[in-house]
Formats: sequence, structure tokens, C-alpha cells
Amino acid sequence: MLDRLAGLETEYAIRFSPAHPDQRRPDNQTTYQAVAEAVRALVQTLPGNRRYSHEQLFTANGGGLYFERSPGNPDGGLIEASTPECRGPGQLLLYQRAQELLLTRALPRAEEGLRHRGHPGALGLLKNGRDAEGNVYGVQENFEAELATGGVLTLYRVVLALLVPVMLLDVLLCWALLIALAVLFIAVAFAVMLIDTLQARIRKLDRPDVFTLMMRDPDRRFEKALARLAGWLDMLVVMPAVLPFAWLLRLCAFRPIRRATAAFFASRPVVTGTGTVEPDGRFLLSEKAPSIRRLMRSSAAPTGRAIFDTGNLLKGLQRLFVFDLPGLAALFDTRQRMQFGLSDANRCQVAEYLKLGSTLLVLDMAEAGALDDAPRLRRPVRALHAITDDPTLEAAVPVRGGAPMTGLQIQRWYCERARRWLAEAPAASMEAHDVVRLWSEALDALERDPGGLVGRLDWVTKRYLIEQAAADGTWATRKKVDLSYHELVDGPVQRMEAAGIAPVLVSDPEAAAAIEEPPAATPARQRGRLVRELADDETPATIGWGEARIGEGLARKIVRLDAFRARRAAREEER
Repeated sequence: MLDRLAGLETEYAIRFSPAHPDQRRPDNQTTYQAVAEAVRALVQTLPGNRRYSHEQLFTANGGGLYFERSPGNPDGGLIEASTPECRGPGQLLLYQRAQELLLTRALPRAEEGLRHRGHPGALGLLKNGRDAEGNVYGVQENFEAELATGGVLTLYRVVLALLVPVMLLDVLLCWALLIALAVLFIAVAFAVMLIDTLQARIRKLDRPDVFTLMMRDPDRRFEKALARLAGWLDMLVVMPAVLPFAWLLRLCAFRPIRRATAAFFASRPVVTGTGTVEPDGRFLLSEKAPSIRRLMRSSAAPTGRAIFDTGNLLKGLQRLFVFDLPGLAALFDTRQRMQFGLSDANRCQVAEYLKLGSTLLVLDMAEAGALDDAPRLRRPVRALHAITDDPTLEAAVPVRGGAPMTGLQIQRWYCERARRWLAEAPAASMEAHDVVRLWSEALDALERDPGGLVGRLDWVTKRYLIEQAAADGTWATRKKVDLSYHELVDGPVQRMEAAGIAPVLVSDPEAAAAIEEPPAATPARQRGRLVRELADDETPATIGWGEARIGEGLARKIVRLDAFRARRAAREEER
């Protein structure tokens, strides 16, 4: 119970205020590099073993930090950090707070590093999910879950095996196309450069050649055009295999869990939403919910935001492009990483703990078959939007075979079912009982007086701060309060914690210890050990989520980090 592997991926928006009004701000990749250097100075690290390893690193506790590029915008991008794999909501909250504390400590050093690069100014990070322009990012939740069983699992594996040759053909076509384009580009480049040089000499012009001018373009139009072209080529080449795989996942992956939990996730923003101010003045319960367009992702396109996000599995099929056969083979495993795209970037510790704890409990119940009679929404995505759009919590959504229910009523149903399930369980954990207690208390307060949850639930806290600071202000003024709520350093929730208004479940000393020490009984334990052993060693080494690569050439040694899964699965089968 509450024992499955779980982790959080958090994208942090970069805020930089130049010291001088006419000063150009650094691009986000440069800022990431300054932050990464600061993290390396504070804790032992190893570079990641993905393609752009200089943009990825892993720390002593097994967590990761990397730069999330912005397609088509070389100046954009986000700093993305992942917790190590954890077990239980308390442990996961601890390592999420450790991540935030490490970044908080790194920011002054990173700011100094930017100053030395010629960019003096104030650097900050926002843990939120949507900026003032409507760009959506934020948090992804990951939980180990059973992909399928019986005949459905067999069907999945057979069709996936048939798709591998199609993907292999895609790989060959892709490499052939890339080589052809590279040759064509070089030929055109030389031709243009030759013609431009001849024209310059004939006219006796003293100016750089055309390619030098393109590289000096402050708007980086050439680089952006190449990024867009690469994105289109990627989509065109991989689509023949990825699209059928997306539909295979839609047909087979996590079906019992999706059926049992769709109503839970559609109503969860009532408790876990961080709130947001819309341009028309409306206050919504969730930053992420308005961007959700489908129940389950059906394509590799980044715009296909879904409650149940299979993007990690779709990327797994594409590992053939880098000839990662063990990574491809992992797609045939029974247990997979289940990812949720509907997750707000919580600042209140109680809200984040409830988000993780209630979700882990509901997943446990779903896999145990205890939610077969759960409410079934007629249109889950439309219901999500209706619930999110109503901060009065009175909106009722259609339920198949029953009367309409409000988000509060749906959450109450799952909470009471969890209470009953724990009462009947032979050995329920104390942490599970604690989650249900806090969950029930939050729902009771939302029914009676939501204002009593200031400092506990994010959307309640943010709405209170907006009403206090800018109730009659313009949208821009209200949005400024909205965004400042998510400041990683010295934000309003941190001040509330210092004043005793917001409960502290994880203290700074506890988080500081977790920066150095990985969680036990997870792949992070071995990953963190390798980071500590090899960080100061002269042997070249890189590390990732699934394996570590030590040494170079024929002497290189590969250490798999997921071997414990096979051992654990064998023990479970023996039982």
C-alpha cells in the first residue's frame, strides 16, 4: 500500500530582470548552464547519458536536472528537475522539497555566474504551470502501474512486436534523409558562399559573407527556421510507427485504472488546483486544466495535452533512433511508468501531500479492483473544465447511470471509499490513514468555509491573496500577484510558513539532508551511490534513469539501474 515507485518532473520558468533597462537578457539555455554550474558547486553530480549530456546532470540523491528546449524558439526553454524515484507520498514530498531547496541555494551562485558572463541582474525561478502569455508547462506526475494483464497484455505485446520493423524502417529512412539533407545543405552553402564572395570582390564590398551575417542575426531567425524544420521532419518520419502505437496504447494501456480514476482526476483540482486568473477576470481552480483537450494522448504532438499522458511510452518507441535496444525492450514489461499531465505546481505542502497521497491510494484501489463501481463521467474532459471554471464548487457534471455530481461530491465518494477500503485492509499503513484524514478534513472545510484552508490549499490561498492585494485592480495587476505566488525564493507561502499560517510537513533541515541522500529501495539508491563514487573520479562516466556508462571505448562498462525491478517481480511471482 502506497509502495509503488513514484516521481515528479517539475518545469521551472525563468525570470531575469536586467540590471540596466537597455541590457539584453541572457537566453534561457545560458541561464540553465549558470544554474547547472551552481548546482555542481553545491552537490556531487554526473553528466547525463542522453544525447545532449551537457544539458543534463544527476545529483547525489539520484534526482535529475536538465534543460527543456522550446521547439522553434532557441532563446526559450525551461529548467526541468526530476525527483529521484520514491515510495509513498511523504517520501516524495520530502524529495520534491529537497529539489526546491537545492535550486534556491543555487540561484545566488547562478546569478553571479551570469554577471561574469556579462549579464548582471536578478535571477528567479517560478514553480507554476502557465505564464502571462498562456504558455503551459509545469509538473508531470509519474507512478509505476500495471500496463495490462491477460489477453490485453498479449495483444499489446504482439502488435508492438509488429510495429518494431516499421519503426526500424523509419529509422533507416530518417538517417538517409538526414544524410541527404546534410549533403544538400553543404552544397548549397558552398555555392551561396562562393557567389556571395565573388559578388563582394567584383563590387569591392568590405562586408562579411552571407552566413556570417546569418550567424550574427540578433533575432536568430536562421536558427529558429532550422529548429522548426527539424521538428517537422521528426514528426513526418516517426509518425508512421508512433501514431499506430499511440492508438495501441489507447486501446490497451492502463484500461482498468483509466476507467476507475477518470472521475477522480477530473475533480481533483477542487483539492489540488493552484488557481489562475484569466484575461476576462475569471478565477479558475487550476492552471493546467484549461489546456487539457483529451482523456488520453493519441499522438506525439506536444499540443495533445491529456489527463493520462503516454508521451513517455511514445518516446520509448523512438529509442530505436539512437539504437537503445534495452530501452525499447522495456516497453514489453508488464509494469510501466504511468504519467499524468493534469498536475498543478503546488506551493502549499499540505496540498502537494494530498495530491500525491490521494492519487497513490486511488491507484492502489483501482489495481485491487475496489473501484469497479466508481462514478463514470459522460465527458470527463468537459467535466474537468466545468468543475475548474467554478470556484463556488457548485457546478454539477453528468454521470453515467446516476444523478449529476459536483467536484466535491466526486472527491467525497473516492475519499469515503478509501476510508472503507483501509478499514477492511489487513495491514493498512499509518500514512494511508493520515492521507484519508487530511483529505476528509479538506473536503469538510471546502463545504463549510474554504477560507479556513488559506495556507493549506493553493487555489484558496492564491484567491485570498489576490482579493487582499488587487481585488479591484486590472488584470495585469491581478496576474502579477498570481505569478508572484509561485516564486521559488521568498514567495508568499514561504512567508506564511515562517509565520506559522501554512503548515510545514517537511522542514528545511530534513530537505537539506535529502539533497545528499537518495531514497532507499529504489533505482535512485544505486544511481546516487554511483554519482558519489564517480563524481570525483578521473574515469569518464555518464548516468541516466536506466543505466550508467563507465569508461570509454571497448573498456566501457554499462551498469543497469533497473535490475531491482526484475528481482522484485520474481519475488512477487513466488509469493
